Amino acid sequence: MRARASLGASLMTSPDQTGRLGFDTFGTTGHLHIGYALLPWMNAQLGFGTEGTGAAIAPTVGVLATLPGGGTRPFVYLDGGAAFTGPISRPYFHGGVGIDFQLSQEMTLGPFLGYAQVFQGDGAGYSTDARSVELCATVTLRPSETTVRRETIYVRERGDAEVTTHAPPPEPMPPQDPSPELVRLLDDAIPQARVELLAPVLFKIASNELEPIGIAMLHEVARELKKRSDIKLIEIQGYADSRGSDELNQEISARRADAVLAWLIEHGVEPERLRTAARGEHELIEQAAETEGAHEQNRRVVFRVIETERP
Repeated sequence: MRARASLGASLMTSPDQTGRLGFDTFGTTGHLHIGYALLPWMNAQLGFGTEGTGAAIAPTVGVLATLPGGGTRPFVYLDGGAAFTGPISRPYFHGGVGIDFQLSQEMTLGPFLGYAQVFQGDGAGYSTDARSVELCATVTLRPSETTVRRETIYVRERGDAEVTTHAPPPEPMPPQDPSPELVRLLDDAIPQARVELLAPVLFKIASNELEPIGIAMLHEVARELKKRSDIKLIEIQGYADSRGSDELNQEISARRADAVLAWLIEHGVEPERLRTAARGEHELIEQAAETEGAHEQNRRVVFRVIETERP
């Protein structure tokens, strides 16, 4: 879920409005949209706008598509609805293109060039369609995210039935990347385990389905865990590439970690030795490149040794 607000100047370009009706000067225009992710690159959105040059208000519904990018993401959106000027209502179209510049995890800011059209009738007394262009500044706000530790408790009952319940999450903590010193200490403490169990399992875009090469890697991980009884706890960390909304990336990374967790348990790894973590698009391996090969390396699940039995 995200909110996008824009404010700027609008100018009528249709002859009837600039001549006969006198809307021939710049006016203010503003729009507010609430969006929900449908795909990694597309949001559905509900909107409400004002066209200052024509004193119209317009509720709308539409879509916004974001092109892949890092801190700078071009976007295009199309809306349709109804424009109201006093008691008069007419069909309304609004669309445009812009660029989002990432200011923080929760906020983007950028320019937007838009076009609006109010469709008139063909009867006597109707003017031509009202058309206007606008230049706005847009601000997008997203809810702040927290990385919540996701734990699963597996309870085995009589026979072969297995019941899965989810423990309530602890109080949310702000997401924090491990410091270089902590990573170095982990490497020194359990270097062999990290090397053997950090081979990634890769996924197709917007998918949590295990591929044959990923299943082959999971067989190796399962065999190694059965041999290494000293490894007491593994964290299965799911990741996404940088495309798509933060909400959708968080969700798909959780589903990827869950798919790997279910496979390992099904193939004999003890549930109490495993836990999952959804990391979304954090800790990208390939941060600068925007090629499909770079995105593929970021759509992954890795295995982090959390606890070992000390000799």
